Amino acid sequence: MFVEALPGIISAFTLTLIVNIGFSAMAGAVGGGGLGSVAINYGYQRFRPDIMPTPWLFSSLWSGSFRFRQPSLCTHDFKNIANANATHKIKSG
Repeated sequence: MFVEALPGIISAFTLTLIVNIGFSAMAGAVGGGGLGSVAINYGYQRFRPDIMPTPWLFSSLWSGSFRFRQPSLCTHDFKNIANANATHKIKSG
């Protein structure tokens, strides 16, 4: 049962990670810390345009890496893994 639910769990976990990265950036704009705080405090308020794109680039690459890996993890054939484990337990037991 867990094996059949695993692609949905991976999709939900990936979406949660991406949304939390975005919320971290938005929370920094209102004083909550995170990536947005770095961009506001060190880039915008100190007039450092070289620092402002860094948190944006970091968050884009981070969330993009999760988005890139998610389809390959969700389409992986977990049923074969479950069948192999069950067969191994039957043969060894």
